[in-house]
Parts: sequence; C-alpha cells; structure tokens
Amino acid sequence: QFVRTVIKKQLEGDGYDVHEQVDAEGAVDVLKTENFDLLITDIVLPKADGGQLMQFVRAYKEDLPIIAITGGIENAGEDYANYANFFADYTMIKPIAKSDLLSAVREFVKGRKMTTTV
Repeated sequence: QFVRTVIKKQLEGDGYDVHEQVDAEGAVDVLKTENFDLLITDIVLPKADGGQLMQFVRAYKEDLPIIAITGGIENAGEDYANYANFFADYTMIKPIAKSDLLSAVREFVKGRKMTTTV
C-alpha cells in the first residue's frame, strides 16, 4: 500500500494520469476494458501474483510495456527479479529512487499518451 501510494504520487507529480489497483484481479478487470501506456506492477500482490498479471498482459495486451518492481525480502529480491524478467520489459528492485522510476517511465511512454496503471 505505502509503496503504491508513493509511486502514484511521484508519477502524478510528473504529470502522469495514474490508475491504481490493489491487486492483480482488479488490474486484469481494468486492463480488459481500458487502454494504458504502461503497467507498473509489484511481483508480490494479494490474490494472484504479479507474474500472473504479467502473463495476462503478454497474452492479451502484448504491446503494453511492463515495469516490474520487487524487493523487501532480503536476498529474495533478486530471485523475484529473475522471475519478473520472463515477462517484464524492465525490472526494478526496491528501494527505488524517484529519479530512477521517473527515468524508466519516461523511456517507456516516450511518444505515447501520459497514462499509466499501478
């Protein structure tokens, strides 16, 4: 919750329109009906994990760029990052510096509308 809120505020502060979902199921529901320029997801989510969410995106919205974030468990961050690399276009391990996050987002939405989902 805290990390999601911080990321949302950072992106909104940089001019992005952010649509926040609390779990993978909610994100899938929204992704079925709306179009976005970027998906940012944590690997560890309530209900279904971020890997399942990324698999859905790759199957149904294959052109949607994905930034996966992970961390918080010592030494597990790299394992989760390796897992995320199968599906994500870019993986970040927490803690994530604001400048690194914004730089990655800018790179992926270059030439697109400024809408993302967290």
